[in-house]
Amino acid sequence: MALKHKKYLFLYLLALAIPCCLFWKMYVTQKYIKLENEVRNLEELQYDSIEYNKRLISEISVKTVPSRIETIAREELGMRPALPEEVVRIKIAQSEVQDE
Repeated sequence: MALKHKKYLFLYLLALAIPCCLFWKMYVTQKYIKLENEVRNLEELQYDSIEYNKRLISEISVKTVPSRIETIAREELGMRPALPEEVVRIKIAQSEVQDE
């Protein structure tokens, strides 16, 4: 009689384990899909950020060309090269630099 009850108990546990395993698999699969989508979104964001940085670097290199800076200084800011008599040279003695 005890053997018969153990056999039924095993079958009941097996019958409960199968749906539990299926639900666990669904949960893990759902979590995997969610994480996969998040990784894909982060990769797209990373790609967009890299492209944006490339454009910024290109823009910086264009805007820092000396001839462009000189043109802006002359035309937009009204600047001109200093005349020799307008240049003031400052000489610092070595002893003053070492004292500080």
